[in-house]
Amino acid sequence: MASWELGANPLPEREQVTRAKFDTKMIRLKSDMLANDNSWNALAQMDPDGLITPGPSSSDGLPSVSDGVKAFAATFDRVCRVHAVKRTAHEFAEKLDRLEREGEYLGNKCTVTYAHHQMRLLSARKAFKRANASGNLDKAALPGKAECCVGICESCEGQVGCGSIRYRRHFAAMKEHYQDLLTYDPKGVSQDYAYWEDIDLGLPRRPDELTGLNLPITWREVLVTIRGMNRNTAPGKDGVHINVLKSMVLEECMRKLSLDNPNFKRPDFVRVDLPREELPYHPLTPMGNAFYTVLIRVWNSGVTPELWQEVHIINLFKGGDSENTNNYRGISLISCAYKVLLCLMANRLSVACEEFGLLAAEQGGFRPHEEVIGQR
Repeated sequence: MASWELGANPLPEREQVTRAKFDTKMIRLKSDMLANDNSWNALAQMDPDGLITPGPSSSDGLPSVSDGVKAFAATFDRVCRVHAVKRTAHEFAEKLDRLEREGEYLGNKCTVTYAHHQMRLLSARKAFKRANASGNLDKAALPGKAECCVGICESCEGQVGCGSIRYRRHFAAMKEHYQDLLTYDPKGVSQDYAYWEDIDLGLPRRPDELTGLNLPITWREVLVTIRGMNRNTAPGKDGVHINVLKSMVLEECMRKLSLDNPNFKRPDFVRVDLPREELPYHPLTPMGNAFYTVLIRVWNSGVTPELWQEVHIINLFKGGDSENTNNYRGISLISCAYKVLLCLMANRLSVACEEFGLLAAEQGGFRPHEEVIGQR
């Protein structure tokens, strides 16, 4: 268990927190504008030949995978703000600043109180020693209030702004707690390659036997994956919201209907979801084209972009002692664009495992048409 009081460990500075809010109603009303904005066309001009480098930009000036992901995130943010779908929640940052100012004010007041009662305590101790030497212990009473105040203020060591210092100590303690969870390996075999090489995993299979795992991703597959994800989930650091991606799927269906039927008139306030076999093979909207290009670049390079590697963790208090870090559950805010690729890979693995019978009969959880209670 990590402790709030970290002693001489360095205290991290508070990061400038900015939280954005998405208007789900405006996303539904302006789905056509979001998916067909002209800003998306600029992303296709970054790499017209489809050339890509896995690392930083090369000497030839070709953009890297991370550059493409950052450009998509920046365009996504700009388009959402232009159409009044996304706005910055200033009240959250202002609340943190107000609480920090109040903490520093109380810290300054606490410092004065600490020094005052420390002087009272020193004087009382001297009086106690004099009374003990003369034998008049009944006339020397230690001030209990001073003892209490000194005990409370010793946690901040009388420093100015102890409210802010305590906040940073909490942050450092939670950081240490999650680092311990990440590196928890009591047997020391998690990173031992020699140990896992000796593990018998059954008969080896050729890569070509597991059909579909390494095939190029298709746009129809991407649309089905987005449609199967949950709505109203928090975005990651890149700010890509799942509701906007779902509105893009809606516009793809509308555009497909318009191409198949020239006399088709778009109905107002009606959601159209085409079945899987009728979804378009290729992107029909500028946003879909930009998003599909990013996914293809990441898939072909085999490199996870830097923007997707950083994850924000939100603490949820489960109950009990609030100063016990084990009583908090961390929620990782992963990029929704990255989750689309991860869900697509998970679906392929699930299909391959079911098709070739790689899962034991006792494994009933997280499998389609199976339940844990029905394990044999």
